[in-house]
Amino acid sequence: MTKPRGRASIANMDNPAERVVQLTFALAAIALVVALARHFLVGPCNLQILVRKGQVDVGGLALTGRRGQVSDFMQHHLPEVRQARIEGYWDGRRLQLRFQGDLSPGDQQRLRNFLLTIC
Repeated sequence: MTKPRGRASIANMDNPAERVVQLTFALAAIALVVALARHFLVGPCNLQILVRKGQVDVGGLALTGRRGQVSDFMQHHLPEVRQARIEGYWDGRRLQLRFQGDLSPGDQQRLRNFLLTIC
């Protein structure tokens, strides 16, 4: 008597469709882990200022109605800043900011003080 042939105990790696499905699930799982880690480690953001080649883009719920003021401040008081990214959170009492780019510590403090006066 012959024994029936069994399939491999893990996945059948001879089928390319199964490889694609497994790779897709693995990439989706990695993307989910990265997104969750970023959300919980970096924290929320309701204020964003992006400077690229001297152009200022202002976003976020905390700056609704104040975008023009922030853009004017950046262009007139900090014209030397050509590239920067400022993200933060304003909860009504406390302002938390994260800076990246061409901002010196003095420029960061000037911007922080300005934002506290308009928020």
